[in-house]
Order: sequence, then C-alpha cells, then structure tokens
Amino acid sequence: MMIAGIIGVALTAFKFSSAALVLGLVLGSLTEANLRRAILLEGGDLLAVLSKPITASLLIVCAVILLWPVVSGAINRKKKVTA
Repeated sequence: MMIAGIIGVALTAFKFSSAALVLGLVLGSLTEANLRRAILLEGGDLLAVLSKPITASLLIVCAVILLWPVVSGAINRKKKVTA
C-alpha cells in the first residue's frame, strides 16, 4: 500500500491523468492478448497483421496523437522565436 501511495503522489505531482492510467491498465492486457491472437491467425507474420487497412489506419491515428504535442510545441517555439 505504501508503494501505491508513493506512486499516486508522484503521478499527481507530475499531473498525470488517472483516467488515462486506468484505461491503460485495463485495455493494455486486452490489446496485447488480441494482438497475439491476430499474429497467430496470420501464421506468425507481424507485417501481415500491420498491413491490414483498419490496423494501418489506427496506427497512423495513434502516431499522430502521440506526436502532436511534440510537433505543436516545436511550431509554437518557432513562432515565438520569429515574432
């Protein structure tokens, strides 16, 4: 319990969203199990799984969501320097 409390205080101090943490914990194992199942269905070929249109679309959306803060921060810094 003490370790969980320390982790909770640290997450609060760094302003992490508790909802995102819970979603990650709940959906992470489910996603991993389904990815493993899809790879087995494709005969062990990861590229075949990732090249499906729906999977590729979701990966692109996830990449954009993950990279957006970095890109927008760089754009904002560049605007401040030139202004």
